Amino acid sequence: MEASEIVNRVAALESQRKTLDNTYQVIEKFVRPFSGEFFKPLNSESEVDWRRRGIYDSTAIIACDLLAGQIHANLVSPSVKWFDFQYRDTDVQKDMEAQQWLDDLEEETWKTLSESDFNLQVAEFLTDICSFGTAIMFEEEVDEMEWKGIDFSALPVRDCYHEPDAKDGLLRVYRRLQYTSLQLMDRFEMPQEWLDKYADDKDVEVKWTVWFAVYPREDIRKDYEKKKIKPKQLAPKVRPWGYKYILEEGLLDLEEGGYYKMPAFRTMWKKTSGSRNGHSPAFICLSDVLQLNEVVKQSSEARAKAIDPAMITTERGVIGDVDLEPGGLTTVTDMDQLAVLESKARFDVQNEEVYRLQTSIRSVFFIDKLELKESPAMTATEVNVRYERMMRQFASTLGRLQSDFLDKLLQLTISIIMRHNIMREPPDGVGEFDIVYTGPIPRAQQAEIANSIAQYLADLASLAEIYPEMLDRVDPDKAALELQKVRGAPSKIMRTDKEVQVIRTARADEQRKMREAELLQQQGAAMEQAGKGAAAVGEVGDEQQ
Repeated sequence: MEASEIVNRVAALESQRKTLDNTYQVIEKFVRPFSGEFFKPLNSESEVDWRRRGIYDSTAIIACDLLAGQIHANLVSPSVKWFDFQYRDTDVQKDMEAQQWLDDLEEETWKTLSESDFNLQVAEFLTDICSFGTAIMFEEEVDEMEWKGIDFSALPVRDCYHEPDAKDGLLRVYRRLQYTSLQLMDRFEMPQEWLDKYADDKDVEVKWTVWFAVYPREDIRKDYEKKKIKPKQLAPKVRPWGYKYILEEGLLDLEEGGYYKMPAFRTMWKKTSGSRNGHSPAFICLSDVLQLNEVVKQSSEARAKAIDPAMITTERGVIGDVDLEPGGLTTVTDMDQLAVLESKARFDVQNEEVYRLQTSIRSVFFIDKLELKESPAMTATEVNVRYERMMRQFASTLGRLQSDFLDKLLQLTISIIMRHNIMREPPDGVGEFDIVYTGPIPRAQQAEIANSIAQYLADLASLAEIYPEMLDRVDPDKAALELQKVRGAPSKIMRTDKEVQVIRTARADEQRKMREAELLQQQGAAMEQAGKGAAAVGEVGDEQQ
């Protein structure tokens, strides 16, 4: 893409998003403050509004942060590994060498993510989804020549534009960056003509707009995708995906490079029909947020009047001015000429309306479902059931997060790891594997299957006392593997088929020995009884004789 095309496409996207930016601006003020105002260039520090005196209630701000935090902790917890790799072919799972390689890849992927800034950036990413409804994360290598890990960046919504492909995937991404003259010279190799004009510029307030664009190189990408064995290293300008840094003033090309895969991931809370952007709980309750802010504002003004009421008097009842300061003295012609104008405000009605609006906002952000109800008689089973029901509320959003974000993120991370030879080459016979998410939210959504299996086995056990042949229908090994899968138990705790066979053979031998011992004991007891019987018969015969 040429510089002029990039700037023109960005201008068109900015124009198309103007109406949505109006809504984004309201959400930024009342739900997601300090994330960047959409109609201010913010070229200097003095343009940032730090006070936000127009916000009278923070219910929506707190609810949005709580929702993002719950998703973060229960989907991509920073302290617990939240994914597993599993082969699709069960025969490959029995191959110890192949399984060991997959386990090592899983651990290396988790280590790479943990050592990066993923947990920091994903918090911003999830907060953007809960507030603006659309978020974009960027992933790239810290250094292409030497392995130094990977770097993540949650792109600000106000400075980011994107174009989807025919399948609603991410085709192009544009990001606005702002640099001072000193920063430009530090980051890029600036042209000599630019240096001659601005190299001595000492104004730290002036910032230059730079556009960063990621786009497909169509011919190269098609040839690259056709290859079964893809080369690990390609020159930056012949990679399937290209990028450019463009200085908006003068349309100067500052830097060009490339990627092997699209490094950005776009996710929406829920898709909005006919739009390339999604919507979030903040869109749904925005009218309640504005109404609550206005009610609290009016309530604050009414309470101020009740705390410091106005005074009423006749035209000539006061000599001079009314002194409302503590200990003040006001001179009147008659003691009955000065009176307090009492407020007739119904604060109970205001409080009820505030409570109703706050409850509605918290409900839209799922806070009433995320918090366990206070009940001293609640059992552990009831807590687990309620928790699972809460987590199932995120079914639709979880699907988007997994398919549009986490799947692609892990695949790109694995690709980077393999390209840098951090992992050894896979052994022969390794097939495709699936990514299984093991966080509390995915486990809660699969808990219904596990509960169904457990309930079925319990019912079967009770009926088997009458109809023992019913047990023939259940394969214990398959039931155990399915429960391990839906419960998300780590595969490391599972024994291999060979180990199971050894245990069962030893158990069978032990049971056989026990049966032989019992048989010998029974035979000895029978012989002893027979001997006693013969002796008794002999004694009876002697008596009769």
